[in-house]
Amino acid sequence: MRYVASEEFCAYIGQRALMQLTDSSAGTLNTELIEEVNEDAASEVDGYLRGVYDLPLAEPVDRNVKTLTADIMKFRLYKRRDEKNLPEEILKLYKMTIDKLRDIQARRFVLDAKGIGHDSVSEGVVRYSTPSQKFKNHFTGFDQ
Repeated sequence: MRYVASEEFCAYIGQRALMQLTDSSAGTLNTELIEEVNEDAASEVDGYLRGVYDLPLAEPVDRNVKTLTADIMKFRLYKRRDEKNLPEEILKLYKMTIDKLRDIQARRFVLDAKGIGHDSVSEGVVRYSTPSQKFKNHFTGFDQ
């Protein structure tokens, strides 16, 4: 499932930059390439969300997921264009995106979405466990 519509991505990155990154000619966008990159980016996002959230995410998709998907799409378009001379800002953006996805996966950052086995992850379910007692009460001699 795609999380970012083509129009949203065009607005995010800008028409001119998107035309250059997709090698579009005659003033028309290469929509096939954009759709392919979109599917790849959504698949990468799903890989981090799998096991944490019910997939595909229900509409409306959390704005954070849209932004993360768009960032991955941007990275993939730049990488496709010239992998060896990738701009440092794009590489940093991609690394920050992956770090955020790892935070989501580790549940340090919570999306407004239905989690696995829960009605909603954002409800703040607290889980805890208590260890069993390792020593008898009289072990130290101070309990008497």
